[in-house]
Amino acid sequence: MKQKINYDTEQNCLIPYNIKGRLQFLINNKNIILFTFLKLKIMEKEEYDIDKRVKELHGKLGKITQDKTTTSVGLTEEQIGIVGSSEGRLRKIVKKALYDFEIEAKGQSGKHAEEYVIDEAEKRDLKLTNISASRPICIECQELIESKEINTNTSFSGKKSKKRK
Repeated sequence: MKQKINYDTEQNCLIPYNIKGRLQFLINNKNIILFTFLKLKIMEKEEYDIDKRVKELHGKLGKITQDKTTTSVGLTEEQIGIVGSSEGRLRKIVKKALYDFEIEAKGQSGKHAEEYVIDEAEKRDLKLTNISASRPICIECQELIESKEINTNTSFSGKKSKKRK
């Protein structure tokens, strides 16, 4: 079955991305349009605040889990959100809350949430521009974020991680 894609002829480019099995388009680096079999969603850059988003997603976890884990949300130049957990995978309740334009950062446990997000962006050849975390960022992750020239509004702890494996 062919799907006809209509768009405003004033827009001069469509850039396709294939994330989570959906064909996605970035138009003039302004809007991201996500095509699925059931819906079309347009997201303005200004609507997606990763600082608020990380709090929202981390808040879905139980209190004990919130105290023992970190959640991180990154935003790419391509306007794709990447969500990671210090557990290496997202819990079901967080996964269910992901938007269509957000992807899960996965990996073996033992890293920090920020590292999973950065690694996932690199695996997918995406340029991470911003990152936010649910708790202050340790020295090791701060150095990594600064070396990659990624912006963040999350405070730095100024401390080494006690749980670094």
